[in-house]
Amino acid sequence: MKANSILAVLLLMVAGLQTAWGQGFRVYKSDGNIMQFSLRTDSIVFYDGIGSDQDFGPFTPVNQMIAGTWYKSKSETITFNEDGTTDYVEGATYKFLPYQGEVLVYDSSKKLRQILRVHNISEEELVVSTFGAATFSVWTSTQPAQLVTSITISPATLSLQPNETSTLTATVLPADAENKEVEWTSSDEAVAEVSADGCITAKAEGTCVITCAAKDGSGVKAECQVMVMQPSINGHEYVEIGGLKWATMNVGATTVAGSYETCYGDYYAWGETQPRYMTITRMGTYASFTWKDGYSSGYSSDNYPTYTGTTLDASHDAATANWGGTWHTPTKAEFEALATACSGSAYNQTPVNLTNTITEGGIYWLSSTQTIESAYTGVAGLLFVSASDISKRVFFPASCEVYETSLYVGGSGYYWSSSLRTSAYYLYFDSSYVDPSSSSNRYYGFTVRPVSD
Repeated sequence: MKANSILAVLLLMVAGLQTAWGQGFRVYKSDGNIMQFSLRTDSIVFYDGIGSDQDFGPFTPVNQMIAGTWYKSKSETITFNEDGTTDYVEGATYKFLPYQGEVLVYDSSKKLRQILRVHNISEEELVVSTFGAATFSVWTSTQPAQLVTSITISPATLSLQPNETSTLTATVLPADAENKEVEWTSSDEAVAEVSADGCITAKAEGTCVITCAAKDGSGVKAECQVMVMQPSINGHEYVEIGGLKWATMNVGATTVAGSYETCYGDYYAWGETQPRYMTITRMGTYASFTWKDGYSSGYSSDNYPTYTGTTLDASHDAATANWGGTWHTPTKAEFEALATACSGSAYNQTPVNLTNTITEGGIYWLSSTQTIESAYTGVAGLLFVSASDISKRVFFPASCEVYETSLYVGGSGYYWSSSLRTSAYYLYFDSSYVDPSSSSNRYYGFTVRPVSD
């Protein structure tokens, strides 16, 4: 039976129902004998002839005590042991509640619907239980605070990119809850932070749970699953540094780092959109490769692509042709902008040999065995870290160059620029030198790192 129905019946305990309920109240002595009593408003008369209240009293007529509106505040289950202790709460005390009678609950048709056993009665509190149950229902004469019963967060799941923000909306019920204040928390603030009003700021790639919890002691809460993903263009992730969106991988690569087979990517002659080799096989510090069909066993100055412009157009740009969208091979000026955004100078940089945690922007040389920046372990290369936000960083593996029939692995990096004079510009680096304005013959095989504005 619903609580509000029980309340309605309890409220209707008036003299007109006393006769119907009179036989429903019993008092038990300690020896288990039952003693019935009437529900007269001025006294209690025991039917077995005992005329004294010494064994049980003094009593106030039960119907007088419970007439009125009572509010259910809580339900608890308590286990009492034979030695008089209870494991309800460690170190707790308890009050013995004798069985003092029964409340018969009738519906509007005066049909008996429920019998409640009365354990404790006072002007402020009514403690009852149902037959066969060890759960006490506590009813109070004053209405308790309306607690929060549910919280719903919208949306329930969220995908963001680093530095992106979004505000969650919490719906707290019931509408008349006395305290509808909530507290927002994040399970991992390194992934996403949340403000006191539910505004989420994505920090770094990963997943976390945003929790909205009621502050009224009800224990009600709701959760939102947040996934922070690296931003991408046409499915290719990037990091924004110096106003440009730098791809996190080379054209043809499948990983950022880990091994040279997966992170170097393809090698292109300047102005060609298809790589010339099929596979690379590591041999110590060198590697050999096989040529794609239609190419000879080596580059020469006679077979580099003919191009008369000063900057690659889309039809000759390996980044644009293979990745589409706004991706393109960086210009000489864009490589210079990357170096300047990280270290403050565009030319002839000396990279910092990474030996400790990164605390400021710069250009860092990473060996293949370093473990501090574990995301880039496995291959040597150059890490560009934004001076304005050190969480923004992009790694260029030392992918070297293909020339004639050899490829030296892991000592230096060669990345084509889209800018041309007679020879073509490229980004060069090793463990002691960085130059975004080097130039080379166009028939060499270099890697390509796309960028977008």
